[in-house]
Amino acid sequence: MTTPHFYNGPIINGYESSMWELLELLLQPLNPHYRCCPQIALELMCARDRNHYLQDSDLWKFWVSAKVDFAILDRSPGSDSKAHLAIECQSHYHDDPDRQSNDRKKAQLLAWAGIPLLYIRPLDQDYRYYRFYTPTLSHDLCYNLITQSPQADLQTLLQDLLTSPISANTLSSTTVQAA
Repeated sequence: MTTPHFYNGPIINGYESSMWELLELLLQPLNPHYRCCPQIALELMCARDRNHYLQDSDLWKFWVSAKVDFAILDRSPGSDSKAHLAIECQSHYHDDPDRQSNDRKKAQLLAWAGIPLLYIRPLDQDYRYYRFYTPTLSHDLCYNLITQSPQADLQTLLQDLLTSPISANTLSSTTVQAA
């Protein structure tokens, strides 16, 4: 019997690892029970009633195979163990039309589930700066990774999204069809 050639591969890349560290640093003062969990399956976060069939086969395939870079959970005693915020690390690769289509699908599925979505993207002109923004641009902030400024504003943005998920991330019901 031939042994398959599997190896222990990395779960996240260097960019995501840096963002994970930053998110943990920012979340700790907000609530010591917040946990940042990497690479969470979209089908776990966006649960659906098993009695209702997802008719769009492309959307179903995407739903069962896609992951969210980070999910923020509240592990306080008595908490519901559900994602309170999804975070996606963006880069120039997401400028590709196919990637943008998948990004819109993911944003719509999360919106339907009532989970706010926050994008993080390094600025092309200066990699010290990262842009934190929502799909609707209701929240949009530029953060300096070196000076950690404006840290208080970024923590406020995170707290806003974590405490008011539905209003912060509403997308139209036609977003996926337009993708």
